Amino acid sequence: MVLYLNHDQSAAGPLVVAHVTESLGGGVVTSLARLTTRQAELGMAITLYFTRREDTPPLAELREIFDPAVSLVEAPAGSESLLAHGLWIMSKVRREISSSADVIHFHSSVGGAFGRAALLGRRRSPRSFYSPHGFSFLRTDYSPAIRNLYRVVERALCRWAPSNLVLVSRSEADVATRVLKTGTCFVVSNGVCLEGLPVREFDREEHLPVVAMVGRIAYQKAPWKFAEVARHFRGRARFVWIGDGDNNEFSAELADAGVEKTGWLTYPDALLQLAKADVLLFLTLWEGMPLAVMEAQSIGIPVIASNIVGNVDIVDDGRTGFLVDTVADAIDSLERMLGEHGLAERFFREALQVRSSRWSDLHLGVDSADLYSGRLPAYSRSETRAPSVILTT
Repeated sequence: MVLYLNHDQSAAGPLVVAHVTESLGGGVVTSLARLTTRQAELGMAITLYFTRREDTPPLAELREIFDPAVSLVEAPAGSESLLAHGLWIMSKVRREISSSADVIHFHSSVGGAFGRAALLGRRRSPRSFYSPHGFSFLRTDYSPAIRNLYRVVERALCRWAPSNLVLVSRSEADVATRVLKTGTCFVVSNGVCLEGLPVREFDREEHLPVVAMVGRIAYQKAPWKFAEVARHFRGRARFVWIGDGDNNEFSAELADAGVEKTGWLTYPDALLQLAKADVLLFLTLWEGMPLAVMEAQSIGIPVIASNIVGNVDIVDDGRTGFLVDTVADAIDSLERMLGEHGLAERFFREALQVRSSRWSDLHLGVDSADLYSGRLPAYSRSETRAPSVILTT
């Protein structure tokens, strides 16, 4: 199936889509790789414009991660500040992308802010869309004043910038409608590639349980909470952090708690490490819709996750894992998971039962095509469990 659009009103050709982000690291890499792969399969002409940050993979590795049909355009080296990244994005949008693309899809808060601002006042602009991948005003490492500033900016851009708001989870869309007062938004949920994904065989043999976490060792991932749980279960379970980070204080705290650290791994190797885990302990502070949790559930690994945006869309509380509000809740849940006969196996089987219907990325191409063409229905309020960490208005 190939999509066509009369871009210049005289000739038909493939739909030209430009994805733009200043945050090509962590889960955004995987999310964009899956989205652009499924779009390329439909015949869209895809270009990804990005700036580099500390956890952005090398260009050669990015070419392995992304479909060969996806063109990669990287900002020149030497401009490391967010302002410099934003100005590069504005320049690209104004001088190049706005005249060559049929659709611009901005990703992440900074890329979205500068990119949408670049479209203001233009007579002709491509259809534009914005996915925050986790709102900055939910970041608890910022002061209330900074978080409020982000909220004000997001509200203003939603009102005045010519872009459609696209969220990766229903709970994230709930926040958008409640906090940003946006009239219309859309949901194109994250998905994982189930083809070749390792499936964990439930292990009935006696062994020391493995409790894992996946991601960058950073404030967002709350490594001190993971360390606190690890101390409580010292000698009764192995705690493994799949990933790395440059925060020496957090790394030292994990090491002091006996947590093993794998360092940065390629995506396939990280999945193989994850498949060895008995439980994913994911106590993060804010998310959009975390792929690590989706991957764990797709492999059949029970999850104990913080009760926040994104996590509530994935973990079926009491059926495929537990949603928790405090570290004490996490400890109690892990005690149950490791000690209650048959519970972990039941969670394992329940997670595998729904993986094809809920977590596959096969919908991404068609859903995004419908989004860009105006056929995707707008979001309506969900019935997901209300997260406990929400910015008050």
